[in-house]
Amino acid sequence: MLIKKKECPLCKGKQYKKAKTGYLNRYSEDISRNLEIDEKKLNEKTCNVRCQKCNLIYKKNWFKKKYLSYIFNKLIPIHPKGWDKYSKKFSTKFLFKRIKEYYLKFEIINKNFLKREIFSILDSIYPLNKKEKEKILKIKEKINNKKLLDKLENHFLSSKIKKPEPFKRFAGFGNEILMNAIEEECGAISSYAELGCPLWGNFEYLELKKKCNLSFIKPNSDIFWGKSCQRNKKNCVSLLGSNVRVFDSIDECLRENKNFDFISIFLCLDHILNPQLFFSKIINLSNAVGLILEPSSNGVPIQHFTGWNKKSVNYLAKINNLKCTDRSELLKNINHNFFILKKN
Repeated sequence: MLIKKKECPLCKGKQYKKAKTGYLNRYSEDISRNLEIDEKKLNEKTCNVRCQKCNLIYKKNWFKKKYLSYIFNKLIPIHPKGWDKYSKKFSTKFLFKRIKEYYLKFEIINKNFLKREIFSILDSIYPLNKKEKEKILKIKEKINNKKLLDKLENHFLSSKIKKPEPFKRFAGFGNEILMNAIEEECGAISSYAELGCPLWGNFEYLELKKKCNLSFIKPNSDIFWGKSCQRNKKNCVSLLGSNVRVFDSIDECLRENKNFDFISIFLCLDHILNPQLFFSKIINLSNAVGLILEPSSNGVPIQHFTGWNKKSVNYLAKINNLKCTDRSELLKNINHNFFILKKN
């Protein structure tokens, strides 16, 4: 199921050093179960390495195209983070239901799934101060040790689960914070496109707040979620507003000679198999691009082919004659990176 990569997918360099193993998650759990391989061994087998030329982290052993397509279309066809923004999971009722199930099913196989759901809700609570943040950490520790919460803790959770913190799992990336930063750097945006997950970006915010031509560009379903990403027989793309035009690919945009003021690529670049070829097409569609990337410091997880950092993004900008501005401070609450790349 794995194929060895002989060179860096960004700079084609062949010199590398071993990098930190990816953290275990729902994907490593499901893939290892499907392949009947120990989860930790599979994670180590894919082998994260760091290119010594451009600093990109990539998988030395990566899934063959057929199995990669199977992962995103059959094995794990639904992108949970995107759908969670539109779910009713961020609620007291759902949280207490999951906690109860976790206590009852502590010893069975889906305990990890229940724990992840509980912690994702707790992590999305907006703490007003350091004291509230510490209280949430203590509640997580108590749940992890299967200790019952007291009345005061239950009351605290009930009072705090109203609206998720910006940029957290149940909020997505759509708000004025990112758009203000984009327009500060690039000027007024009248035509805007996104590539990646259609559910967690800026479309909803832009439709409500300002007049703007909106477009969604579908990523390649062999490496990202596609037609099978649906709930209640509705595909994620169908939830986009009627003002959003949908393109089936970057190539379709190129054929129509489209030009956007800005393209957002949120948590998608790390799925791309040939990032330089991908970016050489993207910059023919826009003068400016925004990248949100999960940091690689915790290890690149099994569902991501690459892991990016400031050095590797700067290398990508340089070879494409782009200026790179780091605005990661805007996403410090989720410890993600945000870069704006634009033509000089």
